Amino acid sequence: MPSEIPVRSFPFLIHAGELDLSLRKPSSHEGDGLSVSLCPDDWERIARLGEPSRWDITMLNAGRTGEEMKLIDIYALMNDKDMKAEITKWAIEAGLARQTDLWCVVTYDGECEEVRYSYCQKEEDAQQEAFMSTYDETVTYRSESLQEAIKLVRKKAEKDGDEVASYARHKCLTLSEDGIARSRGQGRACDAFDMAAVLWARDVGMDKVPGLVGAWWNDVHEPSALSAPRGVIFTEAFSQVDFMKRDARPDIYETEYHEPPEVETLHMPMDASLKI
Repeated sequence: MPSEIPVRSFPFLIHAGELDLSLRKPSSHEGDGLSVSLCPDDWERIARLGEPSRWDITMLNAGRTGEEMKLIDIYALMNDKDMKAEITKWAIEAGLARQTDLWCVVTYDGECEEVRYSYCQKEEDAQQEAFMSTYDETVTYRSESLQEAIKLVRKKAEKDGDEVASYARHKCLTLSEDGIARSRGQGRACDAFDMAAVLWARDVGMDKVPGLVGAWWNDVHEPSALSAPRGVIFTEAFSQVDFMKRDARPDIYETEYHEPPEVETLHMPMDASLKI
């Protein structure tokens, strides 16, 4: 059984928008909670938010105690085989997720220099999506596995400079209707391990790691490609954090893009008396 949870620790984070949950959009890529980041200028451009209110979020009484917020590191979890297996097992047994065969389309994003994935329920839809990314049947491939598709795309793009796409059948963790309802519409026809991990963190992780209040996706900071690091503060953690509205804000359309500070991933020991 895993003994540590990968987290990132933040003295503060910023929410762009309102705190009234009834005013939120019906869906969110981060699931249920408040979206946060360290680069609100970029996210206001990416999400076309206009000029919303901004809120600094810290741990309650952080000025006195110095305690920082801990957010579970989603990508570190995905790369931890033991944690991934435990969370997958928990989500299925809790009725929040199921294993589903989907078709995964693999392409290469030259701007971010990373592989991109998208999912389809039918093979013909995956084939069409792969073709639409290249408009060339000669560089659209059907692979026997996701690993083979990734290897092919990386080789062609990184070594040969070719623009290619590949698709393959892949067993994914998708959310059940109960899981989707708790994740604001996310996790239906895609690999939803990250949403399952968020639900695990809300239901189990918060009891295991003091100060765990959210989740973090350390995405590539490439605003022009609609990508930037982001996180969520769980609704269950609102009583543990403090919100302070900013009185002034820069003109986001005159502010240059900036690189958000890098935050190290820590591995927090779990309370041995608690079981997954």
